[in-house]
Amino acid sequence: MVAKSKPTKLRPGEELPEELSVSEGAPEGITPEPSPEDARTEPLVYATFRGEPLGSAVAAIAASSGRVIVLAPGIEERVTVTFDGTPLREAVETLADLANLIVREVESQLLLERPPRVAMEFHLAEAAEVISLLAKQAGVDVRVVIDPDVVGELSIQLDDVPWAKALDACVKKAGFHLITEDHGRLLRVMSAEGLRRQMEPRVYRLEYLHPEDEYLTPHGYGYADTGFGSSARRSTLDVLRGMLSGQSGDLPIRGSLEYHPDGNWIDVCDRRDVREQIASILQLLDVPPDR
Repeated sequence: MVAKSKPTKLRPGEELPEELSVSEGAPEGITPEPSPEDARTEPLVYATFRGEPLGSAVAAIAASSGRVIVLAPGIEERVTVTFDGTPLREAVETLADLANLIVREVESQLLLERPPRVAMEFHLAEAAEVISLLAKQAGVDVRVVIDPDVVGELSIQLDDVPWAKALDACVKKAGFHLITEDHGRLLRVMSAEGLRRQMEPRVYRLEYLHPEDEYLTPHGYGYADTGFGSSARRSTLDVLRGMLSGQSGDLPIRGSLEYHPDGNWIDVCDRRDVREQIASILQLLDVPPDR
């Protein structure tokens, strides 16, 4: 049994006191409170592009978000994609992935350009050394962190392969997993056991938000009211569950989220970066109705 105490505010990623562990029931007064840096939010993108030139898609998103987004010259790919309340950086990264490009932030501008290509061959090389060598090709905008338990040998031939695809191929062939954080600026190479160690529970008690209701953006617009042509309607729970790790089946372990309507609290078990994203959204949405 947990003794009641003064309400505690939980910052994203902050450790819960042992006496407030999830297994012992819902704690009193737990609310997510991002730090000022985490509280900064990106515009959300609502748009559908069907076979549109990438330049047109980039221009539309830039105009709606107010951000400067630059497409490098000579890129003429077309894209088909729908964004339903996608954070701006994630939307730009998605466009880049569809066209096999990378995104760099240059003096507050987002630049989409073709990635460096790799031509290398390795035979029974240490996996960590191969990954470290590839990491040096990433440039100053990407940091690659290799967990200590990434060990073993790797043989692979790379013939003029885009850098990111080369790294992904090496990591998978060595039997490890590539985790993307901070909008692609941080890549972690981890074992399955390393992933399990990062899956930790957190509890968020809500005061005003009822997450089973229809999801509204922090600006108060519903999906049908954005002017970007999307009529999809999802609950806040749907949106939050879509953020959990392993949803695409590319990881050996998935995050989980359970809602307890009797006490209006959410139990999340996932990696720290995912928990911080969820906590930031809850902080924005769990406000009095008149705000």
